Amino acid sequence: AAHKEGVFSPIVVVAGTILGPEQLNKVRAKVITLHSDLIKSFVGTSDSAFGRAVLQQLFKYVDADNSGFIDKEELSVALSLLGFRWLKE
Repeated sequence: AAHKEGVFSPIVVVAGTILGPEQLNKVRAKVITLHSDLIKSFVGTSDSAFGRAVLQQLFKYVDADNSGFIDKEELSVALSLLGFRWLKE
């Protein structure tokens, strides 16, 4: 699969040069596991009062025109703010 340029690409290239492909893959696996655990813990809080309040505030921030819906442009801006600048659609 073709590589997509992303915010962490320079770090991955340097790490690959230093660690070599085998060790880099082990480090990547560990980082992916930690990231997945973090996402699971955040999703787990979405059912709490705090989690709902955070999600409501995030929605209000992203819903720039206050329509009650997030349109394609608003989603694009939100993803860009989160660092997903290489996504085109």
